[in-house]
Amino acid sequence: MDIKKEIINEATLLFNIKGIAFNMDEIATNLKISKKTIYKYFNSKNELIVELVEAYFNNLNKAEDEIFNSTNLNTFEKIERIFCINNSHLPLNLSYIEDLKDICPNLYNKASIKLKDNWDKTFSLLNKGMEEGSIKRVNIEVIKAMVNGFFEHMFKEGLLDTISYHEAITELSNIIINGIRK
Repeated sequence: MDIKKEIINEATLLFNIKGIAFNMDEIATNLKISKKTIYKYFNSKNELIVELVEAYFNNLNKAEDEIFNSTNLNTFEKIERIFCINNSHLPLNLSYIEDLKDICPNLYNKASIKLKDNWDKTFSLLNKGMEEGSIKRVNIEVIKAMVNGFFEHMFKEGLLDTISYHEAITELSNIIINGIRK
């Protein structure tokens, strides 16, 4: 693995534990490199945070594409896996996304929009499942509103003060999946 990826991975581990409260010294110590080495790749901690959040969304999109294009899964299995992708495939603790609002408002807005609006493949699969008869007929616009409302509430209304991101997304997924199962 190259050093830049190692830095991003270590920053991700620390972000998952501390949110934005981690520092470059911790990364350097844990990787047994100098801070100067980190600054060869990243001009600031904010730049590193942007990179790790963007890496998360790139990995999310890649995992989603693999599921969507799989020939080994039926439509319902694809829907189920895509709904559960956030809690099973990817390592970023999104409980800390709200912390980005003050230090990286553009990144916070971008992440919020992606989490709320990046559901096209899922909704396409829902339509396909209804056409096939493998899931109940549901109003896609209502599901979109549920998902968007969930993310809005989760980040702005303090849902994550009482439940972890992974627990919340698992619960949402279970409610939607079991609600559409035929």
